[in-house]
Amino acid sequence: MISTDRRAAARVSNGASRTVGEVKQSFPIVKTHTHFKASNGASVWRWLKSRTNPREKTAESGLRGAPGVARTKSYSAETGYVYQYVYRGFRKIPDPPFGTDYIFSVSRDRKVVFPATIRLLDTALTDCAVVSGREILNVEQYALAKMALFAGFDRIDTMEEWQKPLTPEGSEMADYLRALGRI
Repeated sequence: MISTDRRAAARVSNGASRTVGEVKQSFPIVKTHTHFKASNGASVWRWLKSRTNPREKTAESGLRGAPGVARTKSYSAETGYVYQYVYRGFRKIPDPPFGTDYIFSVSRDRKVVFPATIRLLDTALTDCAVVSGREILNVEQYALAKMALFAGFDRIDTMEEWQKPLTPEGSEMADYLRALGRI
């Protein structure tokens, strides 16, 4: 049996104790992950967010303009497929020919998801601006990318054709703006 003084000393030095029968046993408190306190939930979420798959980070690195919550949308194409797509963001093309890539994650069977890139070249946007008589706004550029994606859904049958970026010409973009009522 442990004396009362030793129990008190053990309780103070070890930080915790419990009673087993008549004998009071002490055990040390082990502090683990002091960074993740229950009172500070934000630090827990930061840690969880840092635990994402590294391949996912590199696959979409450098993308901007992605929505906070990704929304899956559907499109029934003339090819007979019903595509599901999610907008992932855009990135500027740093090398000639300059422009912007709009990236979408696409599936036509809900099993295989592949990236679809719509490339809007600055030269084609300039041609489209000449036809419309004004500068093409950023929101209109996104709309042009989406219209080009829909045209790709209607036109492309094989998965191999989706491996390279779809690049609409200035005249195609002007047609898309006319369809949207922007010219």
